Amino acid sequence: MIPNVLAERYASPAISEIWSAEGRIILEREFWIAVMKAQKDLGLDIPQEAIDAYESVKDQVNLPSIMERERVHPSRCQSSYRRVLRSCRASAYPQGHDLP
Repeated sequence: MIPNVLAERYASPAISEIWSAEGRIILEREFWIAVMKAQKDLGLDIPQEAIDAYESVKDQVNLPSIMERERVHPSRCQSSYRRVLRSCRASAYPQGHDLP
């Protein structure tokens, strides 16, 4: 994790906690819980027990586990980049023209 030098120098402890890695994860979880509640209010079949289960564990953040699951190997990024680039080039140039 890259430290945030500006936050360490100038932010209050409360703001630093909110925007810490754990704080951002909890905020995102609170957002999705609010989405589930709104969807339930709009008539989607979301059991209250499911919402309660998410709320009961929203503060349990295992940062190393999350970082490991979300880590992307550089070779995957490169192959995805090449695939997107080929797709963009193919759509930008008519068939029969050389790609730069």
